[in-house]
Amino acid sequence: MQEASRVARNREFEEEERRNVQLVEEFIARENAAAEAKRTEEEKVRRLEEEARRASLRDQFQDLAVELEDLHVYQRIQIQSRQQYEAKVLDKQFSAQLTSLKSTQSAESAKLDSETSAKLQELETQFMAEYTSRVIEENRAEAELIMELQERSQGQKGMEYTIRKSRGELRREQEDKHQRNE
Repeated sequence: MQEASRVARNREFEEEERRNVQLVEEFIARENAAAEAKRTEEEKVRRLEEEARRASLRDQFQDLAVELEDLHVYQRIQIQSRQQYEAKVLDKQFSAQLTSLKSTQSAESAKLDSETSAKLQELETQFMAEYTSRVIEENRAEAELIMELQERSQGQKGMEYTIRKSRGELRREQEDKHQRNE
């Protein structure tokens, strides 16, 4: 009986031990299932956070792309505006320089015309003085020649005609000489 009681105690002890082991195994299984559920939930949250981060980055990238395109358009407009402004400035400078050059050219042209007219007037005055001097000299030489011829031919008939003829020939020669010199 003792033995039966020991066997019954042993059976009870084994049964209690089996129930304890089963409870521990159930606890471990529940803990493992809870840990797996927690891991699955954490993975799901991590994936959702990663997708949200990627979506945010994608949105930021798209915003930056739009801003960059807007900046590019703005820069193009600024460059075009600057080029138009510089073209206007250059056109004004060109017009001002052209006006200045025309004014300078007109002034220089007028100065040259004035100088040329003065030089021509001076040359004409000089020419007229030389011409007058030559005419006076020629008239003096002609008068001397006529007087000399008249003195030599005093008393000779027909010499008056010969003197006039010679005088006409002398004048023609002198005029021809003047025309060749001009």
